[in-house]
Amino acid sequence: RAEVCAGVVFPNPLNATRKDYDLFRANPLPDMWAPAAVDTPAAVSFVGSSDYVWSLMPYALPLWAGFLLILLMPCCAVAVERLRSRRRSSSANVGIYATFALLGLGTAIVTVLVFQGLRHSDNAYQRARCASYSGLDLALTGRRDDQYDFLGLHNLTDAIQSAAILFPQMRRNIYVAKDQIGKAINGTGLVKQAHDLKDSWMATHRVQMEATSYRSILSQKQYFVPLDSCMAKFRLAQTALRNMLNVSLVVLDGPAPTVSSGVGNTLQQINNMYQVIQGWSGDFRASYDRMDGLWAVHCGLLYWVMGGVMIIVALGILQLTECHTPTLAALVAAGAHCHIAFCLVTCTVLFSAAVLSHDTCEFLEANLLTTAGLQTYDNVFTRFDAPQRDAVVACVFPQQTGNLRDIFNITFDTDQLRQAVTTQRLTAKPALLSDNTSRAMGSFLDRLKNTDGTNYVAMWDASQTLDWNSTYGGVNELTVKLWNLTNERWAFEKATSPPNCPMALKFNRQATVSESNCWVVDPETPSSSDIQERYRMLDGTQMQRVLELFRDARVTSQALAAAAQFLPVGQFYVKSTRKAFGATSSKLTDALGDVGTEVTAPMAAVAESLDSVMNRSNCRDIFRTYQQFQTATCHDLIGASLTNVGLVLAVAVLSWMISLLFACIYANTGGAKKVVDASADLESEESLLSGSSDSESSGGEESSEDS
Repeated sequence: RAEVCAGVVFPNPLNATRKDYDLFRANPLPDMWAPAAVDTPAAVSFVGSSDYVWSLMPYALPLWAGFLLILLMPCCAVAVERLRSRRRSSSANVGIYATFALLGLGTAIVTVLVFQGLRHSDNAYQRARCASYSGLDLALTGRRDDQYDFLGLHNLTDAIQSAAILFPQMRRNIYVAKDQIGKAINGTGLVKQAHDLKDSWMATHRVQMEATSYRSILSQKQYFVPLDSCMAKFRLAQTALRNMLNVSLVVLDGPAPTVSSGVGNTLQQINNMYQVIQGWSGDFRASYDRMDGLWAVHCGLLYWVMGGVMIIVALGILQLTECHTPTLAALVAAGAHCHIAFCLVTCTVLFSAAVLSHDTCEFLEANLLTTAGLQTYDNVFTRFDAPQRDAVVACVFPQQTGNLRDIFNITFDTDQLRQAVTTQRLTAKPALLSDNTSRAMGSFLDRLKNTDGTNYVAMWDASQTLDWNSTYGGVNELTVKLWNLTNERWAFEKATSPPNCPMALKFNRQATVSESNCWVVDPETPSSSDIQERYRMLDGTQMQRVLELFRDARVTSQALAAAAQFLPVGQFYVKSTRKAFGATSSKLTDALGDVGTEVTAPMAAVAESLDSVMNRSNCRDIFRTYQQFQTATCHDLIGASLTNVGLVLAVAVLSWMISLLFACIYANTGGAKKVVDASADLESEESLLSGSSDSESSGGEESSEDS
């Protein structure tokens, strides 16, 4: 179709009115195609293509006239010779030149008109051929552009069949996706790990640290907001995705029975109709291949008509201006005579083609493509059942809707499908954690992982922390204060050693007070009695201060031990939660990707296909191609062919006049001198014979009188 229609432009508006020509005989095609006796305008019953060819014989009279002219050429030559009785005067020669000039001008004008007529007829044939291929291509594969918007039987079948195949697959994929989403949230253990992490830090560790008069900042409720937010989003995503998939199942359950029934009924009918038309396409292309060959012959005849008359005119000019030989004049006369016969043969071919086109158009419009014709010529539609015939009527017959949905009972509600696709896409996007949420969750877990003493604050003094990594800050602030009051160095077992105390020893009550001593403060020692006994030199205020510092030191030692005992457990929960969080995010992403690939994309494709079935199933565009064919064939091609017949007849008349003119020129130039002289001798002999017979008769009369 694309190759055939390249460069073809159809007129707008179309003129598809068929003109009735009184010069044509009654159309025999209705009788030829009728499966039984049918009342037709034909006078004789036709049964085959050979009979139809015989029906064209009355239009072949010009052909027989042409052959008769060729047979009469010798007789015409003798008749012309007898016309030459004397030489023409110079004024007669001027008349010959003037007559030939007028004939040459008329020939040139008619030749140009024949060329224009050939262009018009070829344009009409190309448009008819393009419309035929476009109609067949539109019916089979469909087309969508500025002029046409029909899905085509092949695409219509594929759309319904793909929907029938994809609906069960999508249902299975939805159940698989629901299982994957459930495993993404619950199967990874994130819920349990997050609960254990929160319980260990906010319940166990918080109570444990508060018993030591220290408070853990990381065990406060507000610090676990990122974890709570993340888990809430996961739960919302799980619920939203499950609800979305459940809604999708409900949506699929709506048109699924319709699609299933369409597979059993509609699909079979449309597919059968497609197969029938596809089978016709091979015969269609073969027919047009033969018609293209015949059309090439048609064009070649017209080119030979134009070329032949121009060659005759050129030879005539050469004879009158240069050669002046009787032989060339005879050649021009004979060539024009033969060209007359060729023009008459061409008229026969052109007129027969016009009759064939007229008969075809009349049969299609007045007989076949009618409601009565559909019943009468049922042999043309034997492979179509009732709905398929209704489809043909809707697509090709005049004054029809062309809606195949009503004929094949195609009813799909695609609004819910499109809504389900939109819901899936809107639900899937927020189901994934945003970058900010993921970063907040990561920062939360990183801080738990990198916990140090600065996250523990003393209840009695907010500036006092359990920073066990600092040399002078944190817990070592207490060691500095104790050094200043007791003149001895103190350290904590789970903290960095203070200056000048690389190896602290367990407290020994018996040891004397010395600046070189370095003792470990633990939750039990030194006790208050040990301090009072050891530091008697201190006054009451100093003693009270030292007792308070050692009390805080013993609590700090207890807090350090509690923190050191908990942190490995807490880090384990942090690690497990991070792993479960990563696995959940990854599996949820994969599950959503599978939903998009296995559910959303097929459902969108099905919705689009069914939309095409519902909105692009009107085949009325095929009738437009039929109108284009009708305009090109029944109006333009017939008119151009009849015009060409008239022009070729005009060329034949001009050729006849040229032939007559140059026959006279040939006779006038004495080109048949020997024949003329022989005729003169014959006449003289006849006169002598008649003279002698007269003398004899007169002598006889005289002798009789004498006697």
